[in-house]
Amino acid sequence: AELKSRNYQLKTETEESILYGDDLRNILMSGSAEVRIAEGLVIDSDTDNPAHDAGIPLTRSLAKIQLELTPGNPDYQLLSIKLHNMPNQLWFTDALNTRTDIEPHSPSLNHLPLMENITEGLVGYQETKSFVWYVPRNTRGINPKVTSVKDRNIYAPHQSTYIEITARHATTHQGVAYRIYPGADMNDFNIIPN
Repeated sequence: AELKSRNYQLKTETEESILYGDDLRNILMSGSAEVRIAEGLVIDSDTDNPAHDAGIPLTRSLAKIQLELTPGNPDYQLLSIKLHNMPNQLWFTDALNTRTDIEPHSPSLNHLPLMENITEGLVGYQETKSFVWYVPRNTRGINPKVTSVKDRNIYAPHQSTYIEITARHATTHQGVAYRIYPGADMNDFNIIPN
């Protein structure tokens, strides 16, 4: 119970960098198993062998969001990709959380500028790049009003996590912005660990 209550506040850009970027990121994992204790030793519940590993499977305490992006219009230059409304509270054992309530209840939210390149463009026409974030839980619920992709932007619950992609027209310089709300399906706005 004490371990389940422990959390970590992401406060600085350096701390936030563990959630995306290079191979140095650390992904918190957690798991649980029912075991018996005898004479100070953990006894595996299946084998009753004190020397045997209790065998606790681990799962990520963060959610993985992966974006595969291929610009399909040569007239637009991709400018930025940002993750918005990422809670800054990370629960160490969140993989063990089976609740479906709205959580966190009063989140402090961070906005991560994963990439930005105003002059060169981020991803060229018909070039594909992959972007990955590992983020804390943000369960905002399910909205049955959503029946199309456009509806997801209109009916997204307050403080839902989303990816924002901005681009600019090569000749008119008109800017456009797209929002992508990750979720299990069309109506779902939940970011859940693992």
